[in-house]
Order: sequence, then structure tokens, then C-alpha cells
Amino acid sequence: MVDRRTPRHRAEHLLQVLVQVVGSRRPWVIVWSSVLLVFLGLFTSGLGGLVGRLPWFQSVDGAPSFLLELLFVIAFPSLLVGLWLYTRNSIERVRVHVIQNSNPSKAKALILFLSPIGIDLPNRPSDRPVIEQILASEQEIGVSEESVREQFNGSWRMPLEAIAYHFERLEQVVVIPSADSQARNGSTRPGTHHEMATFRALVEKLTASRRVECRSMAELIPELQQPSKPLENFASGTDFEDAEALVECVELAYDYLLQRNLPAYEVIVDITGGQKVPTVAGAAVALAEGRRFQYVSTVNYVLREYDVTYLQP
Repeated sequence: MVDRRTPRHRAEHLLQVLVQVVGSRRPWVIVWSSVLLVFLGLFTSGLGGLVGRLPWFQSVDGAPSFLLELLFVIAFPSLLVGLWLYTRNSIERVRVHVIQNSNPSKAKALILFLSPIGIDLPNRPSDRPVIEQILASEQEIGVSEESVREQFNGSWRMPLEAIAYHFERLEQVVVIPSADSQARNGSTRPGTHHEMATFRALVEKLTASRRVECRSMAELIPELQQPSKPLENFASGTDFEDAEALVECVELAYDYLLQRNLPAYEVIVDITGGQKVPTVAGAAVALAEGRRFQYVSTVNYVLREYDVTYLQP
């Protein structure tokens, strides 16, 4: 069969094979992998020599017996077959198990994605007048008051419900706002980072009795020490369609809260706000051991916590 691939394509194919074997295309990784293989060969050769000196594996003339040579020949293929059977059976047995809890334990820290306030619709007016009225009021208004939360008809009702649920233990609220985006017609859709100051003022007003600290990613980034990932400027929000950037935000939020002596089990990620991608990103990060995520129903405003585990039947 004639190979119709160009030399460039053949070279790229060989490079892909090398990456599959070594795990990287970086030169220093290839060099160290080669050194490791050399030392592995020396180790196996030395081990074979030592085993060959044992009296049970020597023939009459002192040379390695046929049994030893046969053992060396079948050992490695048998190991590969065993690993293949183990991985195949493990993949077949793994099942996803989801536990839904409508009464989760209260958390000390909440990570949430900020949705826009919204615009006036015929049957659903914007919450902006309600927010302005609350901020202008000189009376003490608490987020725990259901009558206060019932005034909200838009997307900010859900984070307020989440804050109200955890309010008695809540200390930190980390907000991930969205960045500006381009519409199909070329116009710019403003991100929720423009509304971060309003949301913070609202949370501080409604949680004044406990002084819950509400901060955006841009505000907590300068305080991070030895972060797990390179820092970026989040002042203009995060692209809610960039899953990698969203995962990084949530991980940095966990780093920040951990430095504030808040372990993972005291933190919960709320995946209600934003679009579908923030929901997936938040849930994916929360799948790590000891982490939790929740969702506030947009129908009856009931908060539910989800614990996803992988089980073997």
C-alpha cells in the first residue's frame, strides 16, 4: 500500500507517536525519559543476572536454565495482559452515583457566578428599582427576611437565596463576574463585572448584622500567595464561554479561601448563575474530594446540594 502522506504529515505522525510514548514533546522531557529507560534497562539486566545466579535457576553447567529464560520471556507480556484486563474491567464496572441533598450543612464560604440584573419585560420587571430602594433605605434589612427576597423577580434572587441559606455561618462570598462579549451583529454585550459594585453593596447591606465579606476575583487576586496557577488580571471579568478560564477562577478562589483557613468542606460552589459553561466548570472543579456544589431552583427557589461519586457495583 502506497503511503500518500506528505513528509510533513509523516513527521507529525511520528511526533504524535513519540508524545504518546513519552507524554510530552518538550526536549528535556524526552531526554530524561531516555535516561530513565537506559537505567531501567540496566536494572532489569542486573536483576536478571542476580536471579540467574540462584541455584534453583541454574543448569548443570552453571548456565541459566531454560525455566529462567522462559520466565523472562513471558513475564513482561503477562504483565501487559494483566494490566489491560484490569483496566478494561474497571472501566466497565465504574458507575456514577449522585446524591441529592435538600438540607445540606451550612458553609462558611460561597463561590458563585454573577448573572446580569436583567431588563424590564412585560410580565417581569427588572429588579433594579428594588435594589436601589434597598440601598437607599436607612432601615436595617436582612437577607434572612423572606419578604425581602420575594421582591426580586430576576436572576439575583437565586444568589440571595443561597446567601440566606448559609447566612448563619457564612463569612466569605467570592463572586466570579462575566466579561464583555461580542454579539453576532457586532455589538458589545456588557458583562456583569460592571454590576459587581452594585451586587457587593447589596450583599453588604443585607448581611450587615454578620458583616459577610463579598469580593470579586479581581479584588482577591492581589492577596493570593503562592497560587497554584499563574495570576491574571480579572478586573474586566471572565469569559463565561471559556471553560478553562472559569475552572482557573474557581481553583484560585479555593486557593484564596484555603489561605484564609477555610478548608474545602467549608466552601460550596453555587452553579446557578451564569450560562451552561459556568455550570459545567463549577461542577467539574467541585468533583474533587471534599468539595461540594449546589443549585438554587429557579422555580421554587429550593437549594439542593449534589455529591457525585464513582462507584463499583
